Amino acid sequence: MPKINFSIKTKKIIPDNFSNLSIYIIDNSSPSFIYSQNESLIFKDESLADIQNRLDGLKPTTKSLLNVNLPEGLSFKEIVSDKSDFHYFNQITLPDNRQLTILIYSSQSVDISSLIESVYWSYVQNSN
Repeated sequence: MPKINFSIKTKKIIPDNFSNLSIYIIDNSSPSFIYSQNESLIFKDESLADIQNRLDGLKPTTKSLLNVNLPEGLSFKEIVSDKSDFHYFNQITLPDNRQLTILIYSSQSVDISSLIESVYWSYVQNSN
């Protein structure tokens, strides 16, 4: 499967004043990397493998913790933390069992609902 590039569409919805926003997106169903922006901030405290192990240990739910407008039939495993910095880790399983992992870090709390929606729809459109 070819590498999918979400850079252009994703960057359009990230406001300029969130320069500390870090994003890492992978397709767990294939070894293809998808997108990153300032990913070193996400992995400063734990590795990708550790984050994925934490997500794998969660029970899936059919409703996201965020107010997102996504189709029915998806399952979510999410971790949200805003102790000192904002972390959002999400593993979305699609009905065909493809998995999309979205990791976001910010030095401040931010509404990322529209970003999650945009990433999901870009993934679906570009991975078929």
